[in-house]
Amino acid sequence: PVKPGYTGNLYVTGLVDNSVVKIADEYGNFVWETKSQGGRIEWPLKTFAGNKVTSGVYVIYTATTDAELRAVSKILVIN
Repeated sequence: PVKPGYTGNLYVTGLVDNSVVKIADEYGNFVWETKSQGGRIEWPLKTFAGNKVTSGVYVIYTATTDAELRAVSKILVIN
């Protein structure tokens, strides 16, 4: 889990290089999107609008070669 007071970035590794990665909140709302570089992403724990994400569970999805999204990880953020 990401604990209260943490101000750094979250890193996700082990991804396919140059894949589309989307992060959604527990309600299925996408809050962030990026492409992996070198098999990893860096998420500043912010939304598209640049606001700090709220406490909750976030699901990280990656697009497969057939454009299907698959969940690869879950992250708990506690603010």
